[in-house]
Amino acid sequence: MNNQGVVVEVNEDTVVVRMARSSACGRCNACEMFGKNEMLVTAKNPMAAKLNDNVKITMTENKFWQALGVLYGLPFAAAVAGLFAGAYLGEFLGFAEYSALLGLALGAFGVLVTYRIIKSREPKRDSKICAVAEMI
Repeated sequence: MNNQGVVVEVNEDTVVVRMARSSACGRCNACEMFGKNEMLVTAKNPMAAKLNDNVKITMTENKFWQALGVLYGLPFAAAVAGLFAGAYLGEFLGFAEYSALLGLALGAFGVLVTYRIIKSREPKRDSKICAVAEMI
């Protein structure tokens, strides 16, 4: 995955690049839900980019698939777990007629909690080096 951004911080062998969220991650609306359209990425700096330089960020395919797994896989797993938990909990508590509704509510709650956890861990994830900066 490639994207362009501007260098906002230069360290010894890395740079911090501010860039707009790409169309690949913008479709899930998880970031837009929290009102953030930009992100900071720490990238290797083999070409010695300087402050305010425009650079192209190249993310490895492995990291790209990991990000997709976190953004789509974890919420999906939370929704399915909530559905099953609600269905069984409804049966266990004697509310069999409401078990589907309880499952739906717990599934939706699981998705919301998962997105909040993902969002709260975003600064840690952004500080990891997962890309390479190249001069444009």
